[in-house]
Amino acid sequence: MRSESKCPRANHTLKVVFFYEDFDAAIHCRKAFDSIADKFCKGRPIDASSWSFSMLGSAEFNAAILIDASAAEVIVVASRGDRELPERVATWIEMCVNGCGKPAPVLIALHADGLEPDGEAAPLCSSLESIASRQGAVAMCGGDLQRSLEDARTADALPCRAARIVGVLEPGTFPATGAHRWWGINE
Repeated sequence: MRSESKCPRANHTLKVVFFYEDFDAAIHCRKAFDSIADKFCKGRPIDASSWSFSMLGSAEFNAAILIDASAAEVIVVASRGDRELPERVATWIEMCVNGCGKPAPVLIALHADGLEPDGEAAPLCSSLESIASRQGAVAMCGGDLQRSLEDARTADALPCRAARIVGVLEPGTFPATGAHRWWGINE
């Protein structure tokens, strides 16, 4: 008897991880959330989390970020867009995509409104496209959320991940600092 591991879409939670540069980018993530849900969710529950660029590389959050991102089906990177991602941030995004396993998550570059992906926002979109091409992922720019997703994965084609993901790190592999997930938000 051959047993196939299938994940029923109705019970499958879509995992979306947001990385944002600053407060304006965080607001942009919130505004784009509904469009992302419309394109990828198709009625499934969503598990979303967000991390500031300033948290990347912080000893308190390293393990938590990698564990959280290893379950992602969609990774959103929000920045102004008129310059490439800082090398430190690009390295983290690539580590997170690599930790997701195969198939790789969809990468979405969210840039400031009014910037064109092939104009002023080209540096951000190019940074994510480079990461996507090295990792075998699909890259999109914020404007693509409004357009057809013929070249990107739709909800039916997204990887069906189990509730507990084995990614870059297993929980408990590295000692946690005990810092609360939302530490520093209201300080």
